[in-house]
Amino acid sequence: MQVLVTQRGHSAAVTHVSFSPTGELIASCSRDRKVIVTNVATGQQLHCFSHDEEPKCSVFSPAAADGDVVLATASADGTLSLYDVGSGEVLESSQVHTEAIHRATFSPDGSKVGTASLDRTAKIWGIEGGAVALLHRCTVLRPSGICDRSHEIGRASCRER
Repeated sequence: MQVLVTQRGHSAAVTHVSFSPTGELIASCSRDRKVIVTNVATGQQLHCFSHDEEPKCSVFSPAAADGDVVLATASADGTLSLYDVGSGEVLESSQVHTEAIHRATFSPDGSKVGTASLDRTAKIWGIEGGAVALLHRCTVLRPSGICDRSHEIGRASCRER
């Protein structure tokens, strides 16, 4: 193995890293309450997003037809934040769980984001124009931490919104 780039800029342990869909960017989460987006080829820091509590994970959306990419971050205080990767603009930042969110994932088309929390729920959020709306909530989690919807909606504490 060969080190291609070493990202610097965090003042505490880095706990998570994710690649953009093209592999050109990485986003790293740290106990310093920051998420840093870095260009892999140059090592240049593009954005630094501060959080009130430790970000637990970050995930890039699939690229839209116009090339736009959204970065979602999930934090220890239950906050889900969405950022426009091109401009660095905050699109949305809301406390959507009562406890830490440990995982987030985008749907293949980028129109939804799923979150899994220590509050024993997984939620599916619709994203339109940067706004977030709850589409589905489940308290029967599968081993992956995300509801696979194999049980009936409206049963076993799982419901559609």
